Amino acid sequence: ARQVLRVRWDVGKIIWHLRHPEKLEDVEINISGVSGDHCYYADGSMDTEVMLQNLYVRSHRPGPDSIDFDDPTSVVTNHVARRSPCVRCGALFDPNDNDAASCIFHAAADGSEGSYDAASASWSCCASPGPHAGGCARAPHRGSDCLVSVRLETVPFSVDHVSLYKRLELLFYPGVDYIMEVQITKSLTDLFVSYFVGNEVKDDPYTTSLAKTDAELCEEASLDACSSKTLDTRLSTSSGRNVQQTTTRE
Repeated sequence: ARQVLRVRWDVGKIIWHLRHPEKLEDVEINISGVSGDHCYYADGSMDTEVMLQNLYVRSHRPGPDSIDFDDPTSVVTNHVARRSPCVRCGALFDPNDNDAASCIFHAAADGSEGSYDAASASWSCCASPGPHAGGCARAPHRGSDCLVSVRLETVPFSVDHVSLYKRLELLFYPGVDYIMEVQITKSLTDLFVSYFVGNEVKDDPYTTSLAKTDAELCEEASLDACSSKTLDTRLSTSSGRNVQQTTTRE
């Protein structure tokens, strides 16, 4: 089919602060390198690709229930087996410490890559002299790897301009070994609920259930022969909060 329109966009850095006047936690969500490429065709079909380079979340004022974590300020952190250098400046960088002005490179006003003109001995974007002149633009570093890649293809319109998908692909760190570390506490949960919903979580099911009797736990678990079984309750604090694990024994 004939391509009638192509739209490309790119966002270098997004920082979202989550604060609440009655909560201690102060959370910062960092999103780096969001880009999209959308192709539209005359028959009504469309190809779309959206990529996200990195996402990490930190708490600048972690609550007391985060003290058991190795890094109490970390909420969401990604660890990759290998790091790719920046495709613009060639520097190795930490994706979780990638500021809006970390990468310095040559670029024109429209965002296209600057080029060095040997005849005039200057850069096309800023007219700086010499091939090794410092860059004129700043942005977050961008590696060849990405956290999330989404690809979508639709078939031509069939009835009443209804879009049907022939391909939907969602990949996390395609081709790269990685670990995503997520640390959630009750104080963080209260902040998220208060920020997005407006109501605080009054009762934590993980801690409230500790006060329940064996009979109540049996009833909730729909155990028929409670008298012939005993409940073995263990507490684990390795995740930064009290988690109740209940097993049954004959």
